[in-house]
Amino acid sequence: MNMMVNCQATQVDFLADYFHNIQNYPVCSQVEPGYLKKLLPDSAPNQPEPIEKILEDVKRDIFPGLTHWQSPNFFAYFPCISSSAGIVGEMLTVGLNVVGFSWIASPAATELENIVRLVKLCCALLLLTCCKRSNVGKIGKENIGKLVVYSSDQTHSSFQKSIKISGIRPENFRAIRLLTIQKDIKGGLVPLFLCATIGTTLITTVDPLHPLCEIAKEYGIWVVDYKNWQITLSWRFRALKLWIVLRCHGVVNLKKFIRNHIKMAKHFEGLISMDERFEIVVPRIFSMVCFRVSPLTLQKRFEFVDEVRVNEFNEKLLESINSSGIIHMTRTVVAGIYMIRFAIGAPLTD
Repeated sequence: MNMMVNCQATQVDFLADYFHNIQNYPVCSQVEPGYLKKLLPDSAPNQPEPIEKILEDVKRDIFPGLTHWQSPNFFAYFPCISSSAGIVGEMLTVGLNVVGFSWIASPAATELENIVRLVKLCCALLLLTCCKRSNVGKIGKENIGKLVVYSSDQTHSSFQKSIKISGIRPENFRAIRLLTIQKDIKGGLVPLFLCATIGTTLITTVDPLHPLCEIAKEYGIWVVDYKNWQITLSWRFRALKLWIVLRCHGVVNLKKFIRNHIKMAKHFEGLISMDERFEIVVPRIFSMVCFRVSPLTLQKRFEFVDEVRVNEFNEKLLESINSSGIIHMTRTVVAGIYMIRFAIGAPLTD
């Protein structure tokens, strides 16, 4: 028991020091693939080692291979926010180490999840499989190839993977359009499922939920709203972590945190708009700004400029920015346009 207390105290101090000095690390890892194999032994030690030595090795060997998602200069993907409350919740989750494969296996794990869940998404694969099985009885197995799935062209790539795994033909995936649905029905196809998204991964667009649901209702298409299904037999007690975060911060402060990031994104959007070299490619939604060096800027520099050259220039610009290690951003390509994504959300960004 004393060993556990000492180890946890040492680890908390280690993390506190990490957060205090996080700005001193390159945001994006600068290592080459395979770097770690050269540093670590081929086998585990025969005798136990002190936690202090282990953490020293973490700092020396593991840290160089990290992209520091909690850095105030991390603007890539969508930041994975950490907090002291979240760390405490994670420690409790791991320490209690319950397995929730049924209600009796840990009643609190099941019931707390139903009480505190706010944003947990459904499993697309399970939903598509359920939709498919539900319709097979109506149309017959011989007509499985006629099932069609709809979503926005901005929907996350994992949804299309789910389509393939569930046995629905990839060519039977459609971007959302009413005329497309009507055309499919006339062509003898069977509308199956509609995936609507709030805040797409690429550019954070929001699908028009109410009109889409009305269309789905008219044509008998499945749409999911606030579900919590999964394929795995068991799950970790993640609801405990969320419960602690909600109680430690409170809804008011969580809203303030999100709104502050949106305010910063708005400010950044204004700075980009005032600089004639750049352009905002799509309207800002939430706390992400998508921008690029404008074609007009490049026309002043190069004799011939087309969309390919504009994309290549912006790609090289992003590579140059990220290689500096000062900040980290990612890119997206929509309708053939390469753009730089500046997503604000790291807890230390101010």
